[in-house]
Amino acid sequence: MNPLIDIVTVVFNKPDFVKATIESLFKGTDLPYSFTIIHNASPYIETREYVRQLEEGIINLPDNCVSFNVIHNPSNLGVSAAYNIGFKRGSANFICKLDDDVILPDGWLSPMLIAFETIPNLGACSTYLTEDSSGIKPNLGSRSDGHADYPLSFNYPNSRHNITIETEEYHTVGGWCLVTRRDLFNRAGGFDERQLYGLADGLYSQCMRYIGYKVCYIKNVEARHLARTSESDSAYDSWKTEYATGGTREDFSLWKEKVKG
Repeated sequence: MNPLIDIVTVVFNKPDFVKATIESLFKGTDLPYSFTIIHNASPYIETREYVRQLEEGIINLPDNCVSFNVIHNPSNLGVSAAYNIGFKRGSANFICKLDDDVILPDGWLSPMLIAFETIPNLGACSTYLTEDSSGIKPNLGSRSDGHADYPLSFNYPNSRHNITIETEEYHTVGGWCLVTRRDLFNRAGGFDERQLYGLADGLYSQCMRYIGYKVCYIKNVEARHLARTSESDSAYDSWKTEYATGGTREDFSLWKEKVKG
């Protein structure tokens, strides 16, 4: 059984977010896939232990996860460089950037791949978000780039799969669960590694549109994005970039206590 998609998650986050993400991936993915974890030198001891258990086979993988790898970075390279490392592995026609703080719904993958079969010139797509998510809400108003007002809503029937793909098209899409074609990713040169955190997915969207491809959200699939919610670590979003530029685990622990105190 060959994977239809290579899924990569860069792991750095607090352990309950990482576990929730990976458990939802294992439970909800309905097609054959490969999965690569890039362990980006997480400062959380429990996160490192969870990755070890996965790597050593203590935690069972689902049957449709046909290939599993862990790559350990000696330091936090930022997400762009780390994802680029992960996507050099594998050979599936599609790839997925899955952040380590996203809860996927059951059956999420089929509509995302059917979208590429159904929508002309689709370059990349991301999931819609639940109402209790953080991140850029796809339905909060419109943007304009001088050519078209966004969002643009379309329905694309697919009789072969008996589904209508519902979309909202924007000038860029958020990359919490970003699916794209491998050939287009390679053509774009991967993610811009000058971006340690944030912006890389938006720049990739702009690149897709520049070369004539659409980017959109798939409304059939609603994921929950946990970043910057009440459940997140109040220090995490500020600290992760500092950590990527040379901070240590000891610095992280001391700084967290100071911020929370």
